[in-house]
Amino acid sequence: MINLTRELAAWDKKSVDVITSIYDRFAAEPDFVEHIVSLTPELTLQSGSTWLLKHYLEERQQPLSGGLVTAIFQHLDRLVEWEAKLHILQCMAYLPVPETHVKKTQSFLLENIESDNKFIRAWSYSGYYQLAKQYPELRYDVEKRLTEALQNDPAASVKARIRKLLKEGF
Repeated sequence: MINLTRELAAWDKKSVDVITSIYDRFAAEPDFVEHIVSLTPELTLQSGSTWLLKHYLEERQQPLSGGLVTAIFQHLDRLVEWEAKLHILQCMAYLPVPETHVKKTQSFLLENIESDNKFIRAWSYSGYYQLAKQYPELRYDVEKRLTEALQNDPAASVKARIRKLLKEGF
């Protein structure tokens, strides 16, 4: 998987064709997911590795399990690039949060709900909703925050995501 790491490092973080090509060439490798998860904390590789993870999970429509999920949640605080944060937030439906990482995940989500980036905010609300689906004791706080954001957030994209979540319900 040295070639995968090398290609991610060379990716310009813009070309969807290039990152899709990287995915197509490496996704069938037996340790593909383990490798990309191990790269998520690496600053220069986190946007690419999280994009690959998101694409993998969306394509398979299956939750990630076990130690791989734990590894992702252990390194939330090392996600610096906004694209990497966004990709992980967009993966939350496929990442069952281990009980040992609920508080850390909740802190990550609440911190990003305050982001200046409207996409990060929208998907942070979505991630918090996903966490509350798994841990019902968080539902009251999530519903309260969603309702407040629907009234107060200036971004139409944030409000659209929140309306979708409220329509889904728990």
